[in-house]
Amino acid sequence: MLSTVFGQLRSKGLERGSIVISMAGHDRGRLYLVTTIEPPYVWLTDGRYRPLDRTKKKRIKHLRLLGHPQPVGVMDMIEQLPEAGRQNAAIRNHISEFMNSHQNPDKEEN
Repeated sequence: MLSTVFGQLRSKGLERGSIVISMAGHDRGRLYLVTTIEPPYVWLTDGRYRPLDRTKKKRIKHLRLLGHPQPVGVMDMIEQLPEAGRQNAAIRNHISEFMNSHQNPDKEEN
């Protein structure tokens, strides 16, 4: 139980499929999808500059969590797509849908 609690603290609550923003480095401000977590590092993809076959390794302390995976298991669904191009397109769409839903929160209420 304690190892799980400490693991969550070390990974800042990140999960596979979480949306994060880079807070340090030359990619500061860029949004990514988390593919793998191995504290103190995570591997990230954005589907464009960092496709799924060339993920970025980054320290957890240089990231900020923006959102948990919606729907749950989004990475599993993306990885089941047959081609790398479709996988990367799905990642880009997922990130842009996340941005659209969080930039216009009042849009859903009206």
